[in-house]
Amino acid sequence: MFYFTDHIQSRDLHVPVQGRLDLRLAWVPSPKLELAIVGQNILNKQHQEFTALDIFSSQIPRSVYGRIMYRF
Repeated sequence: MFYFTDHIQSRDLHVPVQGRLDLRLAWVPSPKLELAIVGQNILNKQHQEFTALDIFSSQIPRSVYGRIMYRF
């Protein structure tokens, strides 16, 4: 998935134009087993977001995680 956000100007906060890319690679070796690796925000080391109250902003870091799912 690719996400695009235009600049956001609100009170004292300024969030610049930014793009974000999330990728998921999964392998299903059997109908009951799924193995996956997921990367979020892989284009940048971090990106800025802000709360709905327009008070605080935070830096969201790049992340990678794995998932093993077994259905029974």
